[in-house]
Amino acid sequence: MVEAPRRIVFVLPDLAGGGAQRVLTSFAADLDPRQFEPAFVVLGSERGPWADAAWSAGRVDALGARGLRQSLVALAARLRALSPDAIVSTMGYVNLAVLAMRVVLRRRTAIVVREANELSATIDSLPSWLPGRWAYRRFYPTADLVIAPSRAILATLAHEAGVPPARLVRIANPTDEVALRAAASTPRRMPGAGLRLVAAGRLTRQKGIDRLLDVLPLLPRDTHVLIFGDGPERGALEARISAENLVDRVTLRPFTPELPAWIAGADALVVPSRWEGMPNVALEALAVGTPVIGAPEAGGLAELATETAAVRLPALPSAFAAEVGSLVLRSSGTIGPCLLPDSYRRAVASRAFARSLDQVLRGRPSRQLEAPGA
Repeated sequence: MVEAPRRIVFVLPDLAGGGAQRVLTSFAADLDPRQFEPAFVVLGSERGPWADAAWSAGRVDALGARGLRQSLVALAARLRALSPDAIVSTMGYVNLAVLAMRVVLRRRTAIVVREANELSATIDSLPSWLPGRWAYRRFYPTADLVIAPSRAILATLAHEAGVPPARLVRIANPTDEVALRAAASTPRRMPGAGLRLVAAGRLTRQKGIDRLLDVLPLLPRDTHVLIFGDGPERGALEARISAENLVDRVTLRPFTPELPAWIAGADALVVPSRWEGMPNVALEALAVGTPVIGAPEAGGLAELATETAAVRLPALPSAFAAEVGSLVLRSSGTIGPCLLPDSYRRAVASRAFARSLDQVLRGRPSRQLEAPGA
């Protein structure tokens, strides 16, 4: 008899274009198939920008639900039927649901959850019917392992959610610098002589694009900001851009697969967020050789700034404007050298994830296969 690969089920809300989906599909794809057998359970549709990545990593079961409450019974049934050795989930509300289902799962199933954002922000975003702070303190300490991309989030989980420090681990968001640099090999840049800045993210209060507009009047008149994203604040931002005569200085565009090329052609990526976990777009910018100017409140960027001088965090708006004004314009259309610290490279982060998963599973009974020729 030989050990079968450990069955790992990744639970995602959907396969849309979010950073959480990218992180887990990357981790799943990089697992050694001799040791692990990945699969996905998706609460919503099986379609989305990360569908191909999920299918290439393993099987995908989509529940087709419109929300968490509508999927709870089906999710519990599917997880029990798959009988995984471990469940890995991300997004606070999904994590809480999975942890609460432990009673219906096989006793040997390990549960690993990933907390990607500041705890207070996650709790504020939970449905009104869910008592978030109580739920975190009740269920998160029962996880076999809690992963976060920054030490600040880990400290909050220990202090406010009561997670034992031995069950906390920092694993950087995996950033595929090879693929990103291939996609950005021909950088793109808005025409004009002045500084060219790029911002990207959902147009919500968290991302602070309104604060970026506060900075523009303090910058040279020929500075231009190209913003990629969509979301509930788009209408208000468009109205303000028009009212303040910023139309020739700010361009709003939806997300695009060409984003790495636009970031590679910019003088800086700007991240004016009011809060963050670890913004993937900042890691992507460093991978394609573009410096990052972010707000001090932007969470994990403070840790990233201790690892590379390419990340700067001046206060908004005046110090931020001064830092932007000190940028040197790109002099060529070629991609810059990679600025990403090693721990964020996809291969390094994925190895750290696999190692942590193996440690969680070590000592648990495993499924057995007949040895070849037995």
